[in-house]
Amino acid sequence: MSERPAELDNRVVILNGFTDPEIIAIMNVVKSLYANEDIDAYARFVGAVENHAAATDFTRRLLRVVGAAKQIPETQSVATGDLIFAKTTEQSLRTPIADVIVDMSGDHEYLRNNPPGGSPA
Repeated sequence: MSERPAELDNRVVILNGFTDPEIIAIMNVVKSLYANEDIDAYARFVGAVENHAAATDFTRRLLRVVGAAKQIPETQSVATGDLIFAKTTEQSLRTPIADVIVDMSGDHEYLRNNPPGGSPA
């Protein structure tokens, strides 16, 4: 009997049916939940953005939701770099989910060690 791969303990977000801009927006919202800034600094940021002339109702609501979520202890327990995002492909839709997670984890680790245009994390 084989052991459970350690990669299956990774925090993974798999997105299906979203456009690329929607995926970027979702990634940014989720990452902001886990960002390291303290809640007071975030509250000052939200205040500045809410009062900006270009702020939309959607922007204001989104910032408030993120601010509320950032106060939940569980969102403070993981570093942003430990979140893995991917969108489905025709191949991944036919692959067992455990295999997809293991494969994504390998890709994530490679990119952490070999970032495009940057230095390793």
